[in-house]
Amino acid sequence: MIDLNKESGQDVLSLLVAADELEIYELIHHAQDNLIIKKSNWIQQNLVKIMHIVSLYKSFKRLNEYCLKIISEEAHMIFRSSDFLSLEEPMLVSLLERDSLVMNEIEIWNSLIKWGTENTLNLSNQPVSKWTPQDFAALEKTLHQCIPLIRYIDISGNDYFEKVMPYRKIIPKDMKTEILSYHLTNSTSQLFKLLPPRSSPIDSNIINITHTKLISSWIDKKVITDVSSGSHKSRYRFKLLYCGSRDGFEATKFRELSGSQKGTVVIVEISKTKKIIGSYNPSNWCGDINSSYYDVRKLNYRYHNVPDAFTFSFGDRSDLQSAKILRKIGNKILYNPHHANAGPFIADTLYISDQCNKNDLSWYYDTQHSKEVAFSYNFQVDEYEVFQISREVKE
Repeated sequence: MIDLNKESGQDVLSLLVAADELEIYELIHHAQDNLIIKKSNWIQQNLVKIMHIVSLYKSFKRLNEYCLKIISEEAHMIFRSSDFLSLEEPMLVSLLERDSLVMNEIEIWNSLIKWGTENTLNLSNQPVSKWTPQDFAALEKTLHQCIPLIRYIDISGNDYFEKVMPYRKIIPKDMKTEILSYHLTNSTSQLFKLLPPRSSPIDSNIINITHTKLISSWIDKKVITDVSSGSHKSRYRFKLLYCGSRDGFEATKFRELSGSQKGTVVIVEISKTKKIIGSYNPSNWCGDINSSYYDVRKLNYRYHNVPDAFTFSFGDRSDLQSAKILRKIGNKILYNPHHANAGPFIADTLYISDQCNKNDLSWYYDTQHSKEVAFSYNFQVDEYEVFQISREVKE
């Protein structure tokens, strides 16, 4: 009996191929288990090569699903791989078709352009601004099946202008019209050619897994520069407690479903924009009998100090570089036990009103980045979610 633990990853993979040809199904099962359980690091380092092989064999289903799971959660491993440019077109198409890729869409676009230019014969080596119509036609022919699979809705306006527009001649006219319409109106109601945003492992209508990685780093008081690189994994599980479009936008619903819970993240999508504001509160939103009084228009709100609470904003939720975080000394979490008609309330910083989807009484004030934050006061809310977070990865 072969001890697979003593064999290299390459040898086990070769044995797996031989087992398929000889129809030794028990060995096929054990070899896949060994690769997945004992040689996961080798798989990640050789992902493109392994995917080339396993895609050819139906009996390698478990290993194929494992590789696809890695790609979905850590897409950079394949899109930034030195082997990416040698990827065969059918495999690239199957990757782009996946709704669960966790990677900034503009990076997927950049990688696609690199793959296309590498795999197009006789393409000009001049800057794209000097390309001829024949160059664009050749690249379009190479990327014809891939171009419609990009989720243009997930690309910020700035990135679209700077990184996609130079290649606009390879994008079909009707798609360009819809992209322009989306960026001008922020509405998806008239989009028929464009694919919707990719789905996310997090249960949210507003944020995706890359947002949770960034928020997790803020909670841990760490600084990361590239949430899609895989160097920083979200250390917390985000459990949806409250969703305005699902549960109603009444403040009483917010307090019923999440007000007494500790360790929550609030996410708010501002109406008719791509802007997001939010907060992290390690305490609760309702205070207790020992809370002090805080006079707000003589309504005698109670408050409790929560030093580690913070607020944040995204000028464009598709652009993580637009994120701003505000940490203040002496954050006061406010609550009026006699008039529970407000959602999250942090003194002088954040207030979400009752029925916030029907009025513009909510406000957010960033005292550190006030010049950049153009949505400080009086906004209406499109969506509003509260997550309870729990530590998922141990030190």
